Amino acid sequence: MLILAFSWIIVCPFSIYFIYKYFLARKQNDLDAVRIYQPLTTILSLLIGILSAFSPFSNSWFTIFILIGMFLALIADFLNIDMSDFKVVIRGLTIFLLAYLVYTITTFNFTSIDLITFIIITGITLLFLTILSRIWKGFTNSIEKGAMTVYGLNITIMVASGINTLLDSNFSLLSGFILTLGYLFLFLGDIEFALSTYWKPLNFEYGPFLYAGGQLFVAISLFFPLI
Repeated sequence: MLILAFSWIIVCPFSIYFIYKYFLARKQNDLDAVRIYQPLTTILSLLIGILSAFSPFSNSWFTIFILIGMFLALIADFLNIDMSDFKVVIRGLTIFLLAYLVYTITTFNFTSIDLITFIIITGITLLFLTILSRIWKGFTNSIEKGAMTVYGLNITIMVASGINTLLDSNFSLLSGFILTLGYLFLFLGDIEFALSTYWKPLNFEYGPFLYAGGQLFVAISLFFPLI
């Protein structure tokens, strides 16, 4: 319990502070600072997740596999700095695709899949396809179209897996809510990037908050029980 208290009192505030620094670095397009703060925010989320293994409420196997996914996201952080470079973006998305696929498979593995699950997946997929139709003309080649479609469907199903935890008795309501919030933040961050890049520039972008905050919520959710 002392480690749990240490995580909440010390690590979480540091994480929030560096998320803010990461946001400023992206806003100012300071790539040198981004190179530091982007992976640092994920490292702190990883630390919180690792500390959660000492919590009497955590599920060991669920924690291990989510941390594997987060470690893959950390690798992508180091490779996805200059997001104005298409090759850099595709390279980063490839690894993020694997990271979020681990999140999705792990979450579904700890929940039951029934008709309601497919209804949730269908509903969110229709929302994604609506957004995709808005940005489709902004893609310059078939590689972009294919990569963004596959990646988008992956994060869409990831959100559905999170929502499914809210309806499943294997997750506590608190754990499911925080995990879903994390997945939703990650989804919205990527949607914002896609809209800003392929549709029209947005006046104010929350992407850095959404990405780093999403990873933080995913890590925090590991403290709470899977019943």
